[in-house]
Amino acid sequence: NVNGDTPFTGSVNGQPDLSTPREAFWQHVDALVSSAQSHGLIVLAFPMYLGSRGGAEGWYQALLANDATRVRAYGTFLGNRYQAYSNVIWVMGGDLGAASTPTAFSSAGYGQLSTLCDAIRAADPNHLFTSHFERGEYTSAEPVPQGRSKGAWNDLNGVYSRYQTTSQIALAGYAASTAPLFGLEHDYVPGDTDTHVRSQPYQMLCSGGAGVSYGNTNIWNFDGPFDADPATSWKSHLNDVSTQDHQRAVQLFASLPWWRLVPGGCVTAGGGTLGTVDYVPAAVTADGDVMVAYVPDEHSGAVTLDLTKLAGTARGRWFDPRAGTFADASGSPFSNDGTQDFSVPGANAAGAHDWLLLLE
Repeated sequence: NVNGDTPFTGSVNGQPDLSTPREAFWQHVDALVSSAQSHGLIVLAFPMYLGSRGGAEGWYQALLANDATRVRAYGTFLGNRYQAYSNVIWVMGGDLGAASTPTAFSSAGYGQLSTLCDAIRAADPNHLFTSHFERGEYTSAEPVPQGRSKGAWNDLNGVYSRYQTTSQIALAGYAASTAPLFGLEHDYVPGDTDTHVRSQPYQMLCSGGAGVSYGNTNIWNFDGPFDADPATSWKSHLNDVSTQDHQRAVQLFASLPWWRLVPGGCVTAGGGTLGTVDYVPAAVTADGDVMVAYVPDEHSGAVTLDLTKLAGTARGRWFDPRAGTFADASGSPFSNDGTQDFSVPGANAAGAHDWLLLLE
């Protein structure tokens, strides 16, 4: 940590001994979790971040070097220590899956991680679990070696995607599992554009999602070696424009019955191609009081929506994701007796052409 404390005091087989927690390190973690709780923030807690390709950035080799007794002791320690907090979601795994190369997540690794998960859950029945494997999949899609089960890991179904495939993966995850779906990790700024990163909450929430995460390399690195802006503090990026874009998306959907939105079946033509940058995700409530459709920046032409899915005549408004303001859709209000073509009203406040259409 920032104080130079390591998590464990002992070693086994050349790796840290998971059954020997260093109190100073965990007191620092306590302070961070408590601070997050006081600010209303959820902590996605990786008890054993495995690391890309099982390499030195993570703890996969340590997981394999420790026996089940040590792994179980570590899980019990974590569960007991954090079960009273109200803001923890446990995340198993971390950037390593069955298809990873050159190191794949092995059956032995699954067994050890299952032992850890079971021990945490036994000591901490209060918190939800999910898991994080390969980019380009949803949590419950990760193949499991024969004899292993990770059903206990997935109270939440997380999506790990690039911006152009967020809707595709979210829709697959929504169809495959009854667990609530949320955006566990997507693209970051800087590295990708504000426009692309801004699209991710709209894609998730129009594709069956119950939430989304936001990534900013200048923040998560905390002025460390991967900082894209080493001349300034990470704190100076907390209010970056991409942060504000995500806040506007969350505020919009918080004003809607988002939990009743059902994705698919709204777009009859002009919806782009699923899995590409021009795809238009859309959703409607079962009783037809709200319909939403997100038109990405790369989309061109009109989108045709099936308004018979609405319960009656609806007001149509375009939401500007940069300004956070509405503009009435041309021709509004609309009857629910057929289909209707919609075209975005030009550039938004960011100079891009992505908009959210709201019919209610």
